[in-house]
Amino acid sequence: MHDSQHWKPLLLATHFNLESEEYYKMLQGDKDTFQFAWRALLSPFTMIPIATGTGGYTIPRTPKNPPLGGTGSTPPIHVWSHMTMRVPLLTAA
Repeated sequence: MHDSQHWKPLLLATHFNLESEEYYKMLQGDKDTFQFAWRALLSPFTMIPIATGTGGYTIPRTPKNPPLGGTGSTPPIHVWSHMTMRVPLLTAA
């Protein structure tokens, strides 16, 4: 994205997120604020035709998996993966 071409919708999306207590009641969280900012200002945009997903797991610290640099109280390791899922594409009538 070219920031200098899209600064107005970026600022509007920022406003939506800063005032999230009100706007998230109408939107489905922060993921919609960008789309609605572009639509509100009639700015062209493209969305990928597949939904994205995220999943992950936590690896607890054990004697077989000690923290780097020695011992001590260290948080567990969080491993995340991003993927895409094929879903039907919705089109406007």
